[in-house]
Amino acid sequence: MAPARTAIVLLATAMTGRAEGWCAGRAGAPLARATLGAVHPRRRAAMRADFRPAVVVYTKRGCPLCDGLAANLEGLEQHIDLAVSKRYIEEDSQWHARYQYDVPVLVGLTPAGDEMPIPRPSPRAAGAFLLKWLRTHYFDKLAA
Repeated sequence: MAPARTAIVLLATAMTGRAEGWCAGRAGAPLARATLGAVHPRRRAAMRADFRPAVVVYTKRGCPLCDGLAANLEGLEQHIDLAVSKRYIEEDSQWHARYQYDVPVLVGLTPAGDEMPIPRPSPRAAGAFLLKWLRTHYFDKLAA
């Protein structure tokens, strides 16, 4: 196994508790297996049974950064237990006032339904890097 691939398997193992595949490390490269989860089983047990991790991208139409981030997150959605949704700030005056100069804005939803801000990743973030970013800034905080 190549050293880069070994590191990615270790990353996936640390996040899921099992080594069931590998992730490509380059931006835009897909995750190799649909069995990779982002929340460790012991952490998952501590969450509400009916809770599904979810992120929201506040966006506006015609924003290429927003579209890229949403597309990369939707690509992850196929591989991990994560719901991704987009909210267009033009549809709500409060969202527009709050985020008009900051889109794309990424927030995670907590089991209580509150929004948890997630720092914006690099526009090139995809695949394993984006998965690690979400783990650090969202999944680990959910389990804390």
